[in-house]
Amino acid sequence: MRRTRQLSFTLPNELAEAVKANVATGEYATESEVIRDGLRTLMARSSHRELAKGSSRGLRRAQKEAIAGAHAGSGTGTARRGAQKIEKEASPEIAFE
Repeated sequence: MRRTRQLSFTLPNELAEAVKANVATGEYATESEVIRDGLRTLMARSSHRELAKGSSRGLRRAQKEAIAGAHAGSGTGTARRGAQKIEKEASPEIAFE
């Protein structure tokens, strides 16, 4: 089974010249290689963004849980004061109950 698919597309002149220039320097053997590398870079960047979003959501959830626990009395006075400080300085998108 074939692992590639031939596509045809149109690029603005500026991008077409950039593709040709990368081949002319010898960095890439073909125009297809330039496009494949660009797409791989785009996919990697998208993956990094998704990981970063997940990390941010996890951090916000941990902040909420820590603050909720401190407000519920499961923490020391120092923990409650720390929770109040975090709550005061936290990002606006974190809603505290």
